[in-house]
Order: sequence, then structure tokens, then C-alpha cells
Amino acid sequence: MDEPETEAIDLDYRPLTYFDSLVQPIQPVVFVVAEEDSAQERAEDSAEYWASPWDDAVEIAQIHIRTIHWDIVAVYALPGDGCVYYRITDDYEGATLDGDGLLTAEQPLSLGELVEYITSTWPFFEVTYDNCQGNLVEMLKF
Repeated sequence: MDEPETEAIDLDYRPLTYFDSLVQPIQPVVFVVAEEDSAQERAEDSAEYWASPWDDAVEIAQIHIRTIHWDIVAVYALPGDGCVYYRITDDYEGATLDGDGLLTAEQPLSLGELVEYITSTWPFFEVTYDNCQGNLVEMLKF
């Protein structure tokens, strides 16, 4: 039996901009790594704690993880003079980040670059492993 065709994720995809002066800021890409409706509810409840780290920054990615606290990690972009500044924030004032979470690039990140930035700055795989005691089935649900 032939395998069904699936579309590959284009990790080379790069938006032209995150910023558009003619319309409202572009809506962020949201990756929800939770399986219950309460994840959205909990995210909304914690919204009061989530202010952009920079006044004019745009949130370009947000990850919800299914821990006891429904932790959130977000990526923000800020236009600079010929560059884009990036910052990753977590629920713990940067305590789970490797370094200061800052990055500067000449253009918007490709999807692959964004994934690399997130996984090199925030220990996603370690967090997943630790929260699931190394159980692969549980890690895939996480």
C-alpha cells in the first residue's frame, strides 16, 4: 500500500517582513504543544503577565508547553536600522534561557532559522525530556 503524500514543512520559508505600517501588526505564529482546551484558557489567564519586552515589538512565535504551569515561551521581533532585533522570553524572567535570548539579523528569519534560534536559546528538548522522565510516548504528547 502506498504511503499517503504529506506536505513537507518548508524550513526555508522567510516572510518579507513582520512589520507593516499600513495595517495592524502581523499576527504571531502560534505553536500549541498541548492537547486540552484548558491550554488556551490558561494562556488567556496568564496574558496579564505577558507584555512585550519592547514597546514596538511584534510577537512572531509563541510556544505553550503542557507542564503543570502551562509554561509559555515567546519570540519577539523589533525593527532596527537595517536589521531586525529578536528576543525570546519565558515565564521565569529568562531563567530557563541559555544566555540573554537576544539575536540581531539583517532580515526576517526563515522558519528553519527561527526553530534553530528557539532550540539553541531555550532547552526545548531537555524540558520535554525532564517533564516526561524520558518516556518517548509522553514526550510526543507534551
